[in-house]
Amino acid sequence: MASSPISATGVRRTTLVAALSAIMVAALVSPAVAQGVPDGSSAFGGSKVVSQQRLMGWLFGSSTNPLLQAGFCGEEIGGVFYLTAAAAPVVEFDCEIPAGMPIVGTPGGTLGWMPTDATTNAGLLAGLERSMKNLANPSARLDGRPLDVDSRLTETGPYIIPVEPGSFIKTVDPAFPT
Repeated sequence: MASSPISATGVRRTTLVAALSAIMVAALVSPAVAQGVPDGSSAFGGSKVVSQQRLMGWLFGSSTNPLLQAGFCGEEIGGVFYLTAAAAPVVEFDCEIPAGMPIVGTPGGTLGWMPTDATTNAGLLAGLERSMKNLANPSARLDGRPLDVDSRLTETGPYIIPVEPGSFIKTVDPAFPT
């Protein structure tokens, strides 16, 4: 079993691979109107894939552990509001986000991490491909209005995230190295 490298701060790192349906990168104006960011464009200092990697790192590797906080909507980090992801098919959150605040979120996706889901990048990608077959009909609403959600998956390819104590991965994965 592969072990995860440890950073100078003692935080473990793991390789993660994700495929998300239509990473939503939006900016709100008053009244709330979401405008997506076209493929290949730069949003908040990075592409859609970079935004996706930041979101996944926060969801699964941060000590905020947003996925296991009941009623937790999201968090502002560096001037961008990251929405938590749904752990069930239909979930509603009531969030107060300041007008003009950029938002990053996703209506659905799948991921895998080392060493639990695979011990190689090729293994992670193969597992991701199998998991993607179970995704269908992503949707999202903002202020009661449907967002234009592209059902195509955006795959990140394998990348490394820090895994902090108290993170989702550390909490739910007994096989993850301590």
